[in-house]
Amino acid sequence: MTFGSVDGCDAQLTGFEASGEGAVVRAIVHGEQISFPILQTGRHWGMNSLTVVLALEAMDVSRQDALGSLAAFAPLAGRGAEREVAGFTLIDESYNANPISMASAIATLGARAARGRRIVAGTALQRRGKRWTGE
Repeated sequence: MTFGSVDGCDAQLTGFEASGEGAVVRAIVHGEQISFPILQTGRHWGMNSLTVVLALEAMDVSRQDALGSLAAFAPLAGRGAEREVAGFTLIDESYNANPISMASAIATLGARAARGRRIVAGTALQRRGKRWTGE
């Protein structure tokens, strides 16, 4: 099974509309247009959700059950969980700091409505105990 945002995929992401604490994913799955809510705000979660739909379909889980589970899946600590701290919103994306994950986190932050400034804080990237050089 294939997924992506181009024509011809078994599951094609056609839209992602983030708002507030979640988003609506729009897709074409096996030729059928569907839309469903998720509690994630990053566009990459739209694509991730399509992989879940296809994987559960392969295990004979009904689409209704798959979409219901996706709608209830809240962001985890280190993977987008939010909390209010001293008058600002802290978004915890600390689990994985590889370049692709960081680009997704920054894109998600940039797409959010903000009451003020957006600040990204991090430390030096490390990989297996060694400093990450991008290689």
